[in-house]
Amino acid sequence: MLIAQGAWTQALDELLEIVMRDKSWGEQAPRKTFVALLELMTPPKPKAGTQAVGKSAGGIELAGHTAVQEDAQSALVSSYRRKLSMALN
Repeated sequence: MLIAQGAWTQALDELLEIVMRDKSWGEQAPRKTFVALLELMTPPKPKAGTQAVGKSAGGIELAGHTAVQEDAQSALVSSYRRKLSMALN
């Protein structure tokens, strides 16, 4: 129901709770759903022709990895990927 309402983070939190309680429950359906939601939430990668922020035309990094800011959606997805990784290990 939360997914249909667009409450992505609440749905991910509930799925994560299920995964933490029993990793193999329902043939790992909660884990698979969690991963599928992360894939849906992942912003599309820039097209091959566009220049990345913080890089020269030749692709050389100009300002270091930490200087390039991650957008909010990418940061959220990264955060939940880490949470799932910790729950599974």
